[in-house]
Amino acid sequence: MTESEYSSKVRLLILQILLQHQQSLVMKNKDLDIKKLLVEPVIDIEVMNNCQSNTFLKLNAPTVSKLTVRNLRFLVEEWLSEGIPNVPKEETTIITLANYYYSKRINELEEKELPTIRSEAKELFDRLK
Repeated sequence: MTESEYSSKVRLLILQILLQHQQSLVMKNKDLDIKKLLVEPVIDIEVMNNCQSNTFLKLNAPTVSKLTVRNLRFLVEEWLSEGIPNVPKEETTIITLANYYYSKRINELEEKELPTIRSEAKELFDRLK
């Protein structure tokens, strides 16, 4: 899996970790501008450690554990520069991007995964009859 091929659920979790870190930084230092951090997030060793120690990321995107802080910065910058379809680039923040991937993930669940689970459950139920 290359860096640009992370699924929406993986991107969403990384963005959530990143957002939590930005909020924490602003709470510690009132001089920081949260609006600026949402467009140009601080990605440091703490963010990297949180990503690398996350069990979900370990299972679903093991390559995250091999990323450096610099690679993670590049990755997030890439996602921000890709933006969101039909949304002006200047309106893209880590929150709007997370919302986009959240919505995308919900659609994936509704359109692909839930029908598959229902079908498999029905097959199992039919076998038990």
